[in-house]
Amino acid sequence: MSDEVILKGWKVVRKARPRRHSIGVAFISAIMSEKFGVTEYFLGKWTVPRDNCGPLAVFTTLETARSFADMMRIYVDHPLCVHECEYVESDELTMWFICGDGIYNGERISVRLGYCPPGTAFADSIVLGKYVNSVNKGIIYD
Repeated sequence: MSDEVILKGWKVVRKARPRRHSIGVAFISAIMSEKFGVTEYFLGKWTVPRDNCGPLAVFTTLETARSFADMMRIYVDHPLCVHECEYVESDELTMWFICGDGIYNGERISVRLGYCPPGTAFADSIVLGKYVNSVNKGIIYD
């Protein structure tokens, strides 16, 4: 990471289910299903996309992160939280993953940056930092 430009951003996450191999509290992106395998984030540790997955998503302002999280409240049944983060911007214009289960097994699922919520940037790596706030159901992650 020494030659990379490190930018400040905000990541909307939720607490992951406890896993035997996880060390500490793991978080996953707000809208990802654990059914298909996900990238886990840990406080203070640089995270890169998992195998068969394209860049990670991050918000460039706190306002856009909070707006996204607030909008997602009606779609998800788990509490979301916003963390400050640092990230290395990706040159990729599409976020993608290879589906490993179900009817889409082996297919590449992708979303172009222009179809993502306003304020989204793609990242080659992200490190979660300070907790900013909980945005629904009154849950606070310390």
